[in-house]
Amino acid sequence: MKVKRVVVESLEEFFSEVKDLVHKGEGKIEFISIGSIEELNRILTPQRKRLLDVVKRHKPSSIRELAEKLGRDYKNVYDDVVFLERIGFLNLKRKGKKLVPEVDYDAIDIQVRIGASLTE
Repeated sequence: MKVKRVVVESLEEFFSEVKDLVHKGEGKIEFISIGSIEELNRILTPQRKRLLDVVKRHKPSSIRELAEKLGRDYKNVYDDVVFLERIGFLNLKRKGKKLVPEVDYDAIDIQVRIGASLTE
């Protein structure tokens, strides 16, 4: 099972972790950093969580098809898809003239940092 890692942390902790990973020579960083639980709640609204579920389960061939499956307005779904792609919760692939949303993980693992960073 592939898991998307989300870490709730301050910018200072994020940059410290990135610096440590670069210093250690580790490769691609595979997580999304969110500044607060409140911000995470604004990002992963129930509608956006459902959108991710539908993309994963039904693999729509376009954003228009996704909007139809969700029973939502195309523009609102398009805006959510672009937003979620920018943050890293889904990918958009171009197939001809269509943009195809894809979710390449099975679960979201949310870590909330308490005190010192997890890399210490």
